[in-house]
Amino acid sequence: AGVLGLMIGCFMVFLLEYLNQTIKSAKDVERHLHLTTLGEIPAFEGEERGKKKGPINPLRLKQNGRGKRLKQSDNLIAQSDPKAPASEAYRSLRTNIGYLGIDQKIKVIPLTSASPTEGKSTTCANLAISMAQAGKKVLLVEADLRKPKVHHYFNVPNDVGLVQILLDELPYERAIKKATDQPNLDLICAGFIPPNPAEILGSKKMSQLIETLRPLYDLIILDTPPVGQLTDAAIIGKMTDGMILVVASGETNIDLAKFAKTNLIQAGVNILGVVLTKIDKKAGGAYYYRYYQYDQYYYKEG
Repeated sequence: AGVLGLMIGCFMVFLLEYLNQTIKSAKDVERHLHLTTLGEIPAFEGEERGKKKGPINPLRLKQNGRGKRLKQSDNLIAQSDPKAPASEAYRSLRTNIGYLGIDQKIKVIPLTSASPTEGKSTTCANLAISMAQAGKKVLLVEADLRKPKVHHYFNVPNDVGLVQILLDELPYERAIKKATDQPNLDLICAGFIPPNPAEILGSKKMSQLIETLRPLYDLIILDTPPVGQLTDAAIIGKMTDGMILVVASGETNIDLAKFAKTNLIQAGVNILGVVLTKIDKKAGGAYYYRYYQYDQYYYKEG
């Protein structure tokens, strides 16, 4: 009976693994998408996962213009908790992106995902912060004109932004905002949500704006909508140096990820690689163990 129970248990484990058609690791990215994994980000509290929030960290509180204390977004872990394993993972991503520019300088990078809630906007924000912390002059553009999130993370008003620039309602200089508490980082918010995002993003004005901003910054990051459902990201991707695909570990369906890759390739977009997000800390994998060890050393030495 004991042996039979063990066999049934093993069978159920293999069956569940077989039925779970999601990308879970860098090996899955290589096997199914044939793309390089540029970064592996462990899951952290406050990420786009709907996790229960812990107690408020006093270091994440700041003042607004009226003297009221506001809670900084928990998504900005690279700024609020630089010693966290996820923050180190974003720094590793920063380093790997730097290696991409050996033959050709990579300065304008949009990020997209196959579907919503994969951590795309969170990755954009933390990558931008990590780059700025390294002394790079960075511009983060909220090019998701359907469900913009970046301005919420940085707690800046979305009164004017990219849409007004592209509609010639104001010069780009007046739309640039400074990221609070983060030197070297500028933001261009989305502005109001237009009825025709794809047409606005695909205009000549957008490509002209990118070329105008290119020499002013060391790196320009664009947060674009999911490519598995919309064409916006593919349209922008053709104007840039290459696109990064964000994939959530254990959440992104393999076929949907393949579909997203195919859409980008058919549009002529250069895919730089994949960022794997929301890696489960409890899985006990070698990747998370490596960053856990680093984190313990970092705290002891610090």
